[in-house]
Amino acid sequence: MKTIGLDLGNATLGIAISDEIGFLARPVETFRFANQNFEEALKHVKDVALKENAKCIVLGMPKNMDGSVGEQGEISIAFAERLKEVVSIPVVLWDERLTSKLAHNMMTQQSLKRKKRKEAIDAMAILPIYDGVAVHDHWKPYNKYNCTHSFCNAHHLRELIGIVQNEEVRWATDMHSLLTNMNNYIHTLKENGKTSPSKGKIQQFYQQYDKICKSALKFYPPPDIVPKTKRKPKQCKGKNLLDRFIAYKEETLRFFTNLLVPFTNNLAERDLRMIKVKEKISGCFASFKGAEIFNRIRGYISTVKKNNRSVLNEMRNALIGKYYVPSLVGC
Repeated sequence: MKTIGLDLGNATLGIAISDEIGFLARPVETFRFANQNFEEALKHVKDVALKENAKCIVLGMPKNMDGSVGEQGEISIAFAERLKEVVSIPVVLWDERLTSKLAHNMMTQQSLKRKKRKEAIDAMAILPIYDGVAVHDHWKPYNKYNCTHSFCNAHHLRELIGIVQNEEVRWATDMHSLLTNMNNYIHTLKENGKTSPSKGKIQQFYQQYDKICKSALKFYPPPDIVPKTKRKPKQCKGKNLLDRFIAYKEETLRFFTNLLVPFTNNLAERDLRMIKVKEKISGCFASFKGAEIFNRIRGYISTVKKNNRSVLNEMRNALIGKYYVPSLVGC
């Protein structure tokens, strides 16, 4: 059963599709449309579904970490309802919150202690030898590796929306606008063939970032009584996020100074999404070994496609021992 996976934004729509048996999936395209012109996106999805003879559509449903539905979630719900009117196949909303926690959850289910989780990542033999830029969320084990780090700003934006809704603090709105404006500016530079922003622009945006962080501190005055314990006192979510913005400024804004670094890690999460589709819709895996084989093949195909190579040719080469290994440049 062919299944289409959708990742909806305000002006882009990521599209992936599985094969006939739901075993392999491939990214199809990132469809761009006029800002919030969702009718254009609906028509394109309908065309893709007809062309691919898809039997189901799965749409990512962004939620705040407390389970509430924010503005982007409401847009996804409305889009799904409208999509059901346009196509004749099932449309399923999928909670996106746990996508980036997939490895974390698997290790937790296998009763791995926190100090052992880094060892489990080491066993994957990727991050311990990687010396490029890793784009990820704030899960602490990632920070133990010696590569250059960049934090996913899609996670930041979702957290900021939740803080605005639950704490009603102005700084979160300002930071959300700043990060969005910086990302839009970088997209404009790339479209015009530029390789980096000017020093003046970097200084301008960085000063705004520092100003917002400094003004935000007034919303969180220090406690009158410091508890006599070694444990860090509990803070609200807004203060925790602000502390991370201050401590990890360079990692948060790395996308602005290095145009090879993406604003989010959504590409990696899209690669994982079809695994979750198979797990929940296609009956999961018959064995752990089967899951390992599935992920190894998907990972190889994804790497080949991202490097503009022929999937069939490289799969044939792999079967005769000539594996494609991309060269790591730029980051």
